[in-house]
Amino acid sequence: MHELVYAVTPPNLPGLNRLAMKLNHLKRIGEISDWHLGRWADDGKSRHAILFDSEADAVMAAKHDC
Repeated sequence: MHELVYAVTPPNLPGLNRLAMKLNHLKRIGEISDWHLGRWADDGKSRHAILFDSEADAVMAAKHDC
């Protein structure tokens, strides 16, 4: 698994939902395979880790600025 930490805007669940929608779109169009929720990376819930099955998926998601 490859972990990337994303800024979540707005903080907390609304921002995490927005990020999930972007990642699901990339999965739906075949740009990435499965992704998995990681953990909150800070106490303010403004950064969250996402786990990818491969390094290529992590690079592709970062390239699309999710």
